[in-house]
Amino acid sequence: MDNRPGTKQPSTEYITVHDTASTARSADAQMHANYVNNGGGGTSWHYSIGNDGVYRQLPLDEISYHAGDGSREFELEDTGVKAKSKVKPIVAIDATGYYTLNGEKTLIAAPRGSNGEILKTSQINDYGVTLEIGENGNWWMNKTYYNATYKLISNHGGNRNSIGIETMVNEGSDLYLTWQYTAKKVAELLLMFDLNLDRVKFHHFFSGKDCPQTMRTNGMVDQFLKMVEAEYLIQKFFGDYQITMISSHQDIVDNSGKVVKLPTEATDVTLLVSVQNEAGFNQTKAYRYTIQP
Repeated sequence: MDNRPGTKQPSTEYITVHDTASTARSADAQMHANYVNNGGGGTSWHYSIGNDGVYRQLPLDEISYHAGDGSREFELEDTGVKAKSKVKPIVAIDATGYYTLNGEKTLIAAPRGSNGEILKTSQINDYGVTLEIGENGNWWMNKTYYNATYKLISNHGGNRNSIGIETMVNEGSDLYLTWQYTAKKVAELLLMFDLNLDRVKFHHFFSGKDCPQTMRTNGMVDQFLKMVEAEYLIQKFFGDYQITMISSHQDIVDNSGKVVKLPTEATDVTLLVSVQNEAGFNQTKAYRYTIQP
């Protein structure tokens, strides 16, 4: 299978984050970039990100094969349910097999199981479905399908409408550093494609696969999304500002805020954060933390 047919994306609707699940020390970003460039066993994605950097393998306007949803395209459908607020409603499946929003039946039938059976709400993937308020004031829902491999209802648009990012989990690497690099890139892409924060998705959303496994297994998904939000807000509103940080104990906490060595006794560390721009804004604030042994 050709992992790069050169097909253009109909539109870019999501940024999709994975991890490689490859813990070999050599399984860094450059190795995975080379893997994609050499055929990737039929798989492909746009970025490989690890401690060794950010590598791009594909043009951002090309489809890639990373999300497990085949050639299913993103397409919003009218649910027929009026949006009473901007708060996204709870999605469920009723006894007749139709989606409901906060208990109100929609016009959209949920996918059936492999034997034509009506599926349960618990068989929707962990991250739900995409909902947007349409011009008519109704909730509109992206198309969904039943993934027979993982036995979960999943979403269209992973391969054909998203930018795929593989994050590294190789032994000896700093996961937080990889996630920081990834959060910066995800925020940049959200702004580039004029996407909201809720368009950051994970492989699981499109197929039901337990990916990114390291992040999911350790309950770190919400923390990663907060990292993305912080980077997004900085890039959107403070792009012309320079932000620096200096640690009072760089042998314990370095100037990036990372604890590099535990002290032998409780130690107070001060971080001086400075924000300035060329227009003359200049402000410094001290943050004090106690680092325990």
